[in-house]
Parts: sequence; C-alpha cells; structure tokens
Amino acid sequence: MMSLVNATAGSGMWWTFIGRSPEYLKWLKGHPEDFVIISERLPRATHVVLHRATCRTVRAEALDTRGRGLGLVRVCGRREVLADQFEQSEVRCCEKCLPDPVMGADRSPDGSRRDTPDR
Repeated sequence: MMSLVNATAGSGMWWTFIGRSPEYLKWLKGHPEDFVIISERLPRATHVVLHRATCRTVRAEALDTRGRGLGLVRVCGRREVLADQFEQSEVRCCEKCLPDPVMGADRSPDGSRRDTPDR
C-alpha cells in the first residue's frame, strides 16, 4: 500500500510518502539536492531522522525488498521547508550524510562545509 500527500506551506512544498512507493523512488531521482525525513508511522524520537536525498541509507531503505519500508513515512522537500514543519529537537541528523546538527544547515548540498562567520 502506498500513499502520496503533497502539501504547501509559507516557504514551499513538501511531499509525504507512506509505505512502499515507486513515486518515492522517482522523487529521489528527481530531487538530489533536497532532503528526506524518515520516521516510523508512529514516530519515536530516536527514529525521526533527516537525510540528504542522495544518502546511501535512504537509497538502501527505498530499495529494500524485505518489507521494512512498509512501516515508514518519508517527508521530502527543501531543508528550509522541512525545518519549518518540524521542531529541530524532534529530528536528528543522519550521521552518514549530515554529521553536523541544526538540520544540516552548515553543509552545502554537495556535502561540503559552508563557511560560517564566527559568532
């Protein structure tokens, strides 16, 4: 079973994919610069994780044939749109593709560090 929900907010659009979805795979291929928050259908704090759309973990999970993807919800979109929708304290960053906190704000889409002024 699959469902797709598109929604808009003040800063843009995000997509939600529930369960296994060929549309999710198409979205990943078409949005390599965007981000994905993956959680269980009944989210627990330890299982709400932000990834880059290009993260190997995201790709492996999307292609998993063992059925794990059936119980997952994926909210996809630009980082700033997702940040508007989720409290940063509710979302942890993937240690593989976004090792720095604050929803990956100090990383460029290619994964390189952005220069940030000293505070």
